[in-house]
Amino acid sequence: MEFQEKDPYLDRVVSLTRVLKYPEQRIYTFGDTDFKYIVVSSNPAGGSTLRSGALKCKSPVIVTPETFLETFRGFSEESVDFAKKRYGDIVSKIRVLGYQFSHIPQGETPYAENARQLAHKAASDISATGDDTAVLLSPEDLWSTSLVKIMFDILKKSVGGNYNDFKERGYFLSEEEKIRNEIEILFAEAAADKQYIDELALRLREYDLFEKYEDRFFQLVR
Repeated sequence: MEFQEKDPYLDRVVSLTRVLKYPEQRIYTFGDTDFKYIVVSSNPAGGSTLRSGALKCKSPVIVTPETFLETFRGFSEESVDFAKKRYGDIVSKIRVLGYQFSHIPQGETPYAENARQLAHKAASDISATGDDTAVLLSPEDLWSTSLVKIMFDILKKSVGGNYNDFKERGYFLSEEEKIRNEIEILFAEAAADKQYIDELALRLREYDLFEKYEDRFFQLVR
């Protein structure tokens, strides 16, 4: 399913999904993160349906753009297409960081109450207990995709900091840059402690860089 520039399905998700309570927890950069949710929808037969479950974000790994679809497990094709269309500004970063998202439904319960009343009551009760569960109000046919919306809302608050965390740890360096950094660290260590000279020489030969750094190396060992 491919969304066009203006798509009724996308517009309905954005316009009709109501997030009554966001979880305060952000998505961790180097650890797994779990979010519990409640989605309340009107039941076509009358009353409402309350669904609960969890959204899990596995610790990110570096992947290629072609593996993007594999980062979503338990979501419908419509939900993934919605994410790509609506949140294109952060999808590119997700492709690089390699988040692994899973949707784990845990149950659904019918209620006689009006959906809006039930959702607000659930949000109020959960807030009073300090629970970090997200609460959403959504049309019945959109409830699964509404989870993608809140997931990306949470992710948008986290991805900037997470991207910087990865960058600071050198995840996005080329192999040449990594080698150059390693050599510079070894030169600094060898200048401070001569016992590292042999290790420096070994690495320079291993990377076939001895000739390039030869003058600098011999100045160090004099």
